Amino acid sequence: MNPLLKFMVICIFLMSMNCFADERRKFKYVGWFDRNFKTIIEPLSSSEDGRFVIGRDGINEATFCSVDDDYVCIFSQAYAFSFPKANTELPPSWKLHGVTYKVVRQGISLSLWGREITDAYLIETPRDANLAGRQRGKSTYTLFSRELGVLGFSFGLSPEGEADEVYWLMGAKGFGALQD
Repeated sequence: MNPLLKFMVICIFLMSMNCFADERRKFKYVGWFDRNFKTIIEPLSSSEDGRFVIGRDGINEATFCSVDDDYVCIFSQAYAFSFPKANTELPPSWKLHGVTYKVVRQGISLSLWGREITDAYLIETPRDANLAGRQRGKSTYTLFSRELGVLGFSFGLSPEGEADEVYWLMGAKGFGALQD
């Protein structure tokens, strides 16, 4: 067999085994008001590092909790979130890396892109948790489901309940899904 043909067959075989797959998992979220504006939560599969990308040029280095930690979490200059992994009654608040997260509401039911979701949680990350929150002077709110992960998030709410920069999950599962 021709050496070039052998090489091509081996490459195709290895690609089919996913040996050349990207090491990153990408969780994509789309802006509510501008569907061309996307956000990506991108942990590296081989470490606790990764990125939080807003739009095309807002790239923020991020740190993630490891699989052995008691929480699913992300910390970056633009976004911070954590949620306890234990499948027990959720405490009204918890502290991780000096940040106190609060349950604003639980047992939320909603329809997202035609999919019915039940038992979601609205979690508040205080404005002092990251640079973006401090600059905006507003807390970040994350809608989370144990089964599907981060469903959406907003960078702040006005006193009237109006949300700024809302992003919704584009894929089947979001960052931090705890159930397979």
